Amino acid sequence: MTTEFLFFLGFVVLIFGANLLVEGSASLGKRLGIPSIVIGLTIVAFGTSLPELVISGVAAWQGKTDLAIANVMGSNLLNILIILGITAIIAPIPSKKSTTNKVIPGSFLITVVLLLAVYSFNKEDIIIKRWEGIIFLVLFLVFIQLNRRASRNYIDNGEQNNIKDYNTLTSILLIVFGLGALFISGRWIVNGASEIAIKLRISQSVIGLTMVALATSLPELVTSVIAALKKNPDIAIGNVVGSNIFNILLVLGASATIRPLENYPDLSLDLGMVLVATFALFIMLYFGRRKYVLQRHEGVILVLIYIIYIIVRL
Repeated sequence: MTTEFLFFLGFVVLIFGANLLVEGSASLGKRLGIPSIVIGLTIVAFGTSLPELVISGVAAWQGKTDLAIANVMGSNLLNILIILGITAIIAPIPSKKSTTNKVIPGSFLITVVLLLAVYSFNKEDIIIKRWEGIIFLVLFLVFIQLNRRASRNYIDNGEQNNIKDYNTLTSILLIVFGLGALFISGRWIVNGASEIAIKLRISQSVIGLTMVALATSLPELVTSVIAALKKNPDIAIGNVVGSNIFNILLVLGASATIRPLENYPDLSLDLGMVLVATFALFIMLYFGRRKYVLQRHEGVILVLIYIIYIIVRL
């Protein structure tokens, strides 16, 4: 099998492995008596960032740190501009007041922290040192704890019924096989991305920003579109913004801890665009015609912004 074939096959195995790991972990958590809201905020939410975590982690481990960072930048842009944009075109997306007033500004602030990490205390080409990565991971744990405290305001309404109930041995086997699939697929994707970049004579960061980011964001896109078609799009904004926070704190934090991350051309442009996209989302929700609702014409604007940016970037 060619490297390019393994590259595309790797995404199928990656999603399959992520589902196995999440199902096994959630089932095991249920058997251990962990409340469903905690499972949702940790295991399930963690699962949505698993593809980015695996690819960026493997890329950092192999020394291809430009791919590790570009994957996160591309995923965060796709989450806001394409996933929310397309979902809003299908059906206007309501946003919780707390999501608009707290979570989105929080995501913007965390992106600013990343910007400071990239352009402060750095020498030569190293932009995110190992100690900065560890700080990101600590901030990730703080973020999880804040979410757990906020969840106390909600009633655990039996959502555990939606979690498949496997016996303990089966749950553990799902976790083991899921981890194995993630490790193998991560290597296929990273090696394939490098080969494709060489053959097309483009940088690995461009591959990470476009092809890899699009593939890792497909599960969220499909989930959001299906929710919109079923007239239940209200889950989209909180999940997408939460995923962006996970990507920066967990994915980049873990990647930088594995190997300090290096700069790549146009990183400042990509990072600035993530800030612009996050700010634009806040403006549309807070100052739009219908407050706390992302409307169809605003979805069109988000998609057009992404298309124009990719054309300029390439």
